[in-house]
Amino acid sequence: MVLSEKLELAGGLGIVLAIILLVYHLLGVDTQFSYVFQHSSTDLALKFRFSALWQVRKGHF
Repeated sequence: MVLSEKLELAGGLGIVLAIILLVYHLLGVDTQFSYVFQHSSTDLALKFRFSALWQVRKGHF
């Protein structure tokens, strides 16, 4: 495996790990993080807490 392939794999795994951690904190409403504090709440149903992952995108590509 070439170095560039290893780095590509490491970067992809890093992105997946970051998304998993963000979803974990959104679902648990861990308000120590400002993104979670602004976009998640214990009043929200679980599906809406999960969808907060995409909430800020608002047309940004």
